[in-house]
Amino acid sequence: MRRAAALAAALATLAACGSDGSDVPETVAGTIVSLEYEGGLLRSFTVRDGGGETHELFVDGDVSYGFDLDHLRQHRADGAPVRCDVERRNGELIALTIEDM
Repeated sequence: MRRAAALAAALATLAACGSDGSDVPETVAGTIVSLEYEGGLLRSFTVRDGGGETHELFVDGDVSYGFDLDHLRQHRADGAPVRCDVERRNGELIALTIEDM
Protein backbone atom coordinates (compact mmCIF):
# COMPACT_ATOMS: atom_id res chain seq x y z
CA MET A 1 0.00 0.00 0.00
CA ARG A 2 2.83 2.40 0.85
CA ARG A 3 4.51 1.65 -2.45
CA ALA A 4 1.33 2.46 -4.35
CA ALA A 5 0.95 5.76 -2.49
CA ALA A 6 4.59 6.65 -3.11
CA LEU A 7 4.24 5.78 -6.81
CA ALA A 8 1.07 7.88 -7.09
CA ALA A 9 2.83 10.83 -5.44
CA ALA A 10 5.83 10.48 -7.76
CA LEU A 11 3.62 10.34 -10.85
CA ALA A 12 1.65 13.40 -9.70
CA THR A 13 4.91 15.29 -9.23
CA LEU A 14 6.15 14.33 -12.69
CA ALA A 15 2.84 15.32 -14.26
CA ALA A 16 3.03 18.73 -12.55
CA CYS A 17 6.46 19.40 -14.05
CA GLY A 18 5.32 19.82 -17.63
CA SER A 19 7.07 22.01 -20.18
CA ASP A 20 4.09 24.33 -20.61
CA GLY A 21 5.59 26.91 -18.23
CA SER A 22 3.22 26.09 -15.39
CA ASP A 23 6.18 25.10 -13.21
CA VAL A 24 7.62 28.63 -13.30
CA PRO A 25 7.87 30.13 -9.83
CA GLU A 26 5.96 33.35 -9.22
CA THR A 27 8.60 34.49 -6.74
CA VAL A 28 12.32 33.75 -6.54
CA ALA A 29 14.15 34.51 -3.30
CA GLY A 30 17.77 33.97 -2.37
CA THR A 31 21.28 35.32 -2.81
CA ILE A 32 22.72 36.81 -5.98
CA VAL A 33 25.60 34.69 -7.26
CA SER A 34 26.33 36.45 -10.55
CA LEU A 35 25.56 39.56 -12.58
CA GLU A 36 25.72 39.72 -16.39
CA TYR A 37 26.24 43.04 -18.15
CA GLU A 38 25.88 43.93 -21.82
CA GLY A 39 26.93 47.32 -23.14
CA GLY A 40 27.46 48.56 -19.58
CA LEU A 41 23.87 47.74 -18.55
CA LEU A 42 22.76 44.92 -16.28
CA ARG A 43 21.20 42.26 -18.53
CA SER A 44 20.57 39.46 -16.02
CA PHE A 45 21.46 38.16 -12.60
CA THR A 46 21.44 34.70 -11.06
CA VAL A 47 19.79 33.96 -7.72
CA ARG A 48 20.48 30.81 -5.68
CA ASP A 49 17.38 29.93 -3.67
CA GLY A 50 17.25 28.24 -0.26
CA GLY A 51 17.11 24.81 -1.89
CA GLY A 52 20.35 25.44 -3.80
CA GLU A 53 18.64 25.82 -7.19
CA THR A 54 19.81 28.73 -9.38
CA HIS A 55 17.55 30.96 -11.45
CA GLU A 56 18.77 33.36 -14.13
CA LEU A 57 16.52 36.42 -14.05
CA PHE A 58 16.51 38.97 -16.84
CA VAL A 59 16.01 42.69 -16.33
CA ASP A 60 13.14 44.39 -18.16
CA GLY A 61 14.30 47.78 -19.44
CA ASP A 62 10.72 49.07 -19.27
CA VAL A 63 10.35 48.33 -15.53
CA SER A 64 11.28 50.91 -12.90
CA TYR A 65 12.71 48.84 -10.07
CA GLY A 66 12.89 51.88 -7.79
CA PHE A 67 16.67 51.86 -7.33
CA ASP A 68 19.90 51.88 -9.32
CA LEU A 69 20.46 48.29 -10.44
CA ASP A 70 24.18 48.63 -9.63
CA HIS A 71 23.01 48.22 -6.01
CA LEU A 72 22.77 44.50 -6.80
CA ARG A 73 26.58 44.39 -6.84
CA GLN A 74 26.50 45.03 -3.10
CA HIS A 75 24.01 42.20 -2.63
CA ARG A 76 26.31 39.85 -4.52
CA ALA A 77 29.31 40.98 -2.47
CA ASP A 78 27.73 40.71 0.98
CA GLY A 79 25.24 37.89 0.37
CA ALA A 80 22.19 39.94 1.34
CA PRO A 81 19.14 38.14 -0.10
CA VAL A 82 16.59 39.51 -2.56
CA ARG A 83 13.04 38.54 -3.44
CA CYS A 84 11.81 38.91 -7.03
CA ASP A 85 8.40 38.51 -8.60
CA VAL A 86 8.94 36.91 -12.01
CA GLU A 87 7.18 35.82 -15.17
CA ARG A 88 8.29 33.75 -18.14
CA ARG A 89 8.59 35.51 -21.50
CA ASN A 90 10.01 33.84 -24.59
CA GLY A 91 11.65 31.16 -22.45
CA GLU A 92 13.32 33.59 -20.02
CA LEU A 93 12.45 34.49 -16.43
CA ILE A 94 11.86 38.25 -16.25
CA ALA A 95 12.20 40.08 -12.92
CA LEU A 96 9.10 42.22 -12.42
CA THR A 97 10.17 43.38 -8.94
CA ILE A 98 13.42 43.19 -6.98
CA GLU A 99 13.24 43.72 -3.23
CA ASP A 100 15.62 43.52 -0.27
CA MET A 101 14.75 40.83 2.24
